[in-house]
This record gives sequence, C-alpha cells and structure tokens, in this order.
Amino acid sequence: MNYLTQQLLNAEEINLIKKELEDETQNWEDGKNTAGSHATFVKNNLQLNRNSEVSKKYSQLVNKRILSNPLIKSFSIPKRIHGIMFTKSSKNMHYGRHIDNPYMSSGRSDLSFTLSLTNKDSYNGGELIIETMNSEDKFKLNAGEIIIYPKKVLPSDELLKEFKIINIINADEFDGIDEFKNGDSFSKIAWKKSIINDKRYVKTFSDTEKLSNLILDLDNYPHIEFEKLLNYSSYIVNYCYEKKLNLKIKHKEQELYLNNNNHSLNRILKYFANVKN
Repeated sequence: MNYLTQQLLNAEEINLIKKELEDETQNWEDGKNTAGSHATFVKNNLQLNRNSEVSKKYSQLVNKRILSNPLIKSFSIPKRIHGIMFTKSSKNMHYGRHIDNPYMSSGRSDLSFTLSLTNKDSYNGGELIIETMNSEDKFKLNAGEIIIYPKKVLPSDELLKEFKIINIINADEFDGIDEFKNGDSFSKIAWKKSIINDKRYVKTFSDTEKLSNLILDLDNYPHIEFEKLLNYSSYIVNYCYEKKLNLKIKHKEQELYLNNNNHSLNRILKYFANVKN
C-alpha cells in the first residue's frame, strides 16, 4: 500500500487552531450533509461549515503548509487541494466502512488525507482504517501529523479479466474512522482533501491486446454491491482514459461516453458520485 505520514503542523499552530475550534459554537453541522449517497448511511460525526470564517482561515494555513513541504510535494505532486472538512467526533461517533467518491462537488479527488490535531494517547478508538484487498491497516496519528493515501479501488477479478487489465499493484479499497470509545475527541480533526494524481500511483499494465469499442454496463453486475461496482468502474474509467481507449458507460437509461477529452472523464466521475441504483 502506498501512503505517506509526515509531521505537518507545529505545536504553536496546533494550539491556535484547537483554541479557535473550541470557541466555535455556531457552525458545527451533521456530517451527513456532505456525505455521498452511499456514505450517508454510515457517517456519524460533526463537521464545521466550510463557509465559516474559522474554516476558511485554517484551510488556507493547511493548504500553505502542504504546498511548502518538499516531501509531500514529491510524494503527491499536488495540482489543486480542495474539499477541506474540519470534523469532530465524540463518544460513540464514527465514520463507518465506505469508499470515497471519485468526484466531489469541488472537483475530482484522486488522493485523500487525514490530519489530526489530537495526540493518539489522549483518546481510545477513533483509528483511521484503510482496508485493501488483502489487509486492513489502522492508523492513529499524533497532533499535527498527516497521512496521505490513494483512493483508487482495484476492480474484481471478473472485471479485470473482462477489460484485460493485468499485473496491477493492489489499490486501496475502503476507509473509515473507528468508533470513539472514550476521551474527549473534540479536537480530533480530520481533513479530507484531494491531490492530483502522482505518477507513483499510475499503475503499470501489460498491454498485450489493444481494446476498442469498450462497453461497461453497470446493469450486468447485479451480484456486485453497487457502491463497490461504482468504484471498480471509476478505476476502469481512469485506466481507459490513461490508455486513450474509448469507453461507453451504460446504466439503466443513461449512456455516457469517455474519450480523450478531460470533460468526458469528469462527467462520468461526477455521475458515479451522485447516482443511485
């Protein structure tokens, strides 16, 4: 699994942000307000309104720190950082098993990150869980520490064979925040942002057979959980885009076409982020 952990904020910055968040009483909202159509069923936390002055102010600070960190820049090659969410979790709150949408209201989302403002020894539970095809990894971060991880999902063997995608490195599947058991987790803040795809995350394929006139009909896979299918499909769409292969997406009465135009890619990813079966 490819991920990076790095100290991003210093003690002075952490204390300043925590103080202002603790003083903020008017702009905390139900986290379900920004969850996708599938994640809304498993999201149980609070988040700060993105239009609040505190959110805007410290979003800019985090943005600045990321773009000035040489290791993070080398690892992720950021083009645009967006979709900041300051979140708060108390006892019995959690963000269950889910797959991050490939397209958010603010644009494409190729990578995610979580940044903690609370030392890991000050609360029980609340681990960030990243589940892959073969393993489940749990992370607890110290205050000011960031973890960056990819969002691509490796499709099932059935789809890999159908679209002749072979020799692929394992990709991340699911992530979530485990239930907080005790301890004040008010300042356990997680920001999820997206960073442009780095060449480190471009998979290497054995392209022995050129494909053309590809059709991905979502209705042909009723045996695959729909949320998984959407994210498998996102992987295939990105693969075809990178390989300059044309692809038609079918779902019920809807047809979408992928070509070399970036607009067609974003249109499909946006559809996957909002569609319901």
